[in-house]
Amino acid sequence: MVVAQLAHRLTAHLNWAGLGEFALLFVPVWWAWTNEVYYTTRFDSDDDRVKRLFGAAQLLALVGVAAAIGQGVEGHAADLFAACYALIRTVQLLELVRAGRFVPEATTFTGYFVQGHSVGLSLWWVSLVLPDAWKPWVWTVGLALEIGTSLRAGRLYEQFPPHVAHLPERFGLFVLLVLGESFTGAAHGLLDSRLDPAALGLTALCVLLAVGVWWTYFDRLDDDAVRALARRGRSRPYLIWLYVHLPLTLTITSLGVAVSLVQVRATEGHFAPVAWLLGGSLALYLLCESVVCATGVGARQPTLAFTWGVRTRLLTVPVLALLPLVTRQPAPLVGWCAALIWLIALGDWFLEAQGQGGRETVPPQDT
Repeated sequence: MVVAQLAHRLTAHLNWAGLGEFALLFVPVWWAWTNEVYYTTRFDSDDDRVKRLFGAAQLLALVGVAAAIGQGVEGHAADLFAACYALIRTVQLLELVRAGRFVPEATTFTGYFVQGHSVGLSLWWVSLVLPDAWKPWVWTVGLALEIGTSLRAGRLYEQFPPHVAHLPERFGLFVLLVLGESFTGAAHGLLDSRLDPAALGLTALCVLLAVGVWWTYFDRLDDDAVRALARRGRSRPYLIWLYVHLPLTLTITSLGVAVSLVQVRATEGHFAPVAWLLGGSLALYLLCESVVCATGVGARQPTLAFTWGVRTRLLTVPVLALLPLVTRQPAPLVGWCAALIWLIALGDWFLEAQGQGGRETVPPQDT
């Protein structure tokens, strides 16, 4: 719901200001979701009824966040957005306080995050009484303080790591949610095009592109970075893996917006902004995804499929970023994007099939 509202907002305001607003609103949404994942992968219990009440409060606040984004986050909507986000984060900090009480060995861990995040969170509550022009700046500082607190907690992550299997699973779920915008956008574009043969072909290319993105990500979603934290006490690959998911999911969402506009803008003749959004989003996605691959390389003795996967992704990034200079026709542009993403996906599959899980004769990289 919230991701859909963010996508709709960017669709209606496809310009530099709209992109900036989209990023500003996406970050706190991702951050609130991530912190709930932090909690559930460490402390969640099926028998905790108080936790269910806290979860219900967060869901109600999420409805307010979605409503505020739909109204454009201006005036009263900005206050609604800030209040609902602050409420979500306040409830999450209360969850950590309870966890520290019931799990004594986690007291140092929970106390650090409650104290550090409270400083940034307080700025969101303060923003409710500030002029509208100040609010985005105060929100940005608050988020920076919260994220900075987490980035400085490397030793605590090593002492109290998250669940190895559940964390990648939860992040993969969020990727699926934002990737759904691409499939929804392709369907909407097809409906708006009156189902003529050219539109059907263009929609097929858009779906092929979205499936290629899905394939490349989930073919490389593993727990090596999280496992390195849990078993070897190495926090750097884990932190890189974790925080690169912010720009990765943001670019997948913007890619969904581009896909939804391909048919409409192709008909209207104003395709240049969509072309740059499509090529740029896919290029940034592959850049982030190459970092995800690299954390797997850095956390273990790498396979050829992983090291070669990093190289092919990095080589494809500038090609996709500059592709709108070569062609801005919808079908050729989407076709080339789909072809490049599928070359990477099939290359990964071929190397893994050929290698049978074999390792390169190179030493593990110490990050």
